[in-house]
Amino acid sequence: RPADAKGRPQWPKGYHSIRDKRTIETLQDGQPRTAFLRFGDSVRVDMKDEEGDSIFGAIDHEIVEALEPVKAAPARGRTALAAPDAED
Repeated sequence: RPADAKGRPQWPKGYHSIRDKRTIETLQDGQPRTAFLRFGDSVRVDMKDEEGDSIFGAIDHEIVEALEPVKAAPARGRTALAAPDAED
């Protein structure tokens, strides 16, 4: 890999996740610089083609506290469907 001005390996532009970015920072500098997301932070995801046009449209999210506790997701490969109400 080519090196940056500090002699560290250059990494591709963009990251798969914050965890991946923090891992690369730790490999380069011995500790991460990027914080995890906090309430009030916003995230924008956009994928562009060679001409710079958005492929699927940008996705914007704001990190907020849940109003109610979130139930754990079912085990992989198993989908739990709620039974329909008798009146439906």
